[in-house]
Amino acid sequence: MFERRREVRIRPGGMATDVLTRLVHPPRVTVVDSPTVPPLYASTTYSTEALDRIDDVLGGREAGFQYSRQGNPTVAALEGALADLEEASWAVVVASGMAAIAAALEAAVPPGATVLAAEELYGATDGLLTRWRDRGRITLARASVGSQGAFLDAIARERPAVVFVESASNPLLRVADVPALADAVHRVQGRLVVDNTFLSPLVLAPVASGADVVVESLTKFVGGHGDVTAGVVAGVDPALGRAVLAHRTHAGAAASPFDAWLAARGLKTLGLRLERQMASAAALAARLAAAGIATWYPGLASHPDHATAARLWRGGFGALLSVDLAGGRPAVEAAWRAFRLWGRGTTLGDVESLALYPAVASHRGLSPEERAARGIGPGLLRLSVGIEAVDDLWGDLAMALGVPRRPNAVP
Repeated sequence: MFERRREVRIRPGGMATDVLTRLVHPPRVTVVDSPTVPPLYASTTYSTEALDRIDDVLGGREAGFQYSRQGNPTVAALEGALADLEEASWAVVVASGMAAIAAALEAAVPPGATVLAAEELYGATDGLLTRWRDRGRITLARASVGSQGAFLDAIARERPAVVFVESASNPLLRVADVPALADAVHRVQGRLVVDNTFLSPLVLAPVASGADVVVESLTKFVGGHGDVTAGVVAGVDPALGRAVLAHRTHAGAAASPFDAWLAARGLKTLGLRLERQMASAAALAARLAAAGIATWYPGLASHPDHATAARLWRGGFGALLSVDLAGGRPAVEAAWRAFRLWGRGTTLGDVESLALYPAVASHRGLSPEERAARGIGPGLLRLSVGIEAVDDLWGDLAMALGVPRRPNAVP
């Protein structure tokens, strides 16, 4: 144990000279010049001399920071960048993509109101909506984005408070016609909420296309390196933004400042990463389809929503595709064991290419019959394309799926 001074003396200016006090209160550094990289503010709380200032900040009457559950400078910097990219007037960063979905729905859906949800949804989103329905929180209706006319009819019939869709569905990449859905739901005074995780704002900005709210898992393409867990809600209605912010505060759904800092760093290379990922995904999808493997990719003319994606999306057709292996689960298990380069995990959008089996991961909460009704058969394998050399990716994929490898490079 270190020796402590017996007497505490006060240095000029009121600073204690005892080493224990000085450990807690070291000299402060004042930064005059702006850092080229926005700093990470890890502090939980902030010292303020004026009580009125604390009152005004916590009451929302004045900008500032007092406690990180309510706001943090690093998180706020990311929110500003994302609001700009999403072409929204506000953005609220939260602890995960599912926290973003919960916050958006909590803010947008009055108690007991109707939510019309796409049948093609991520399993956890479907589970959240089902639990809310079973507890009487909402009335839940469903329609398929794969049938545009039927979905528009459902909006007119149900007159929902909120329509919830994914811009590109998980895992079959069905494409939501965001402008058409927005027009229809606005005619019945409802709101359109779009989960844009599979595309990112570089491929589609749903708010600019008419949606009221966009949610994204920043864990995926924005973070991009498998080391971030965060989500964002963005929109244009200030009242809705305040409601989302209140939900974050009261539910304790604040994002970690470190995750926000990593996500902001990821944004800097998002354009470069996504351009390469989409080019490789298109090349792999073409090669898989040519090999006779059933392939779901909106960039293929064979995809049922190819024309819609070509009309709405910018710069490419995303970096995800799914293959439906004729041998069912045994064929998937054989490929799973054979992969050497493709990672085997439960996420997407990383610089590393990743394979996922929806039946045991993203859609494990559905029964086999429910998965089949959504087109998710036992042989469906989802592929998230990374930034590796496309020839290497194809070689490993062809080997795992039993496709003879051709000597020429993938175009």
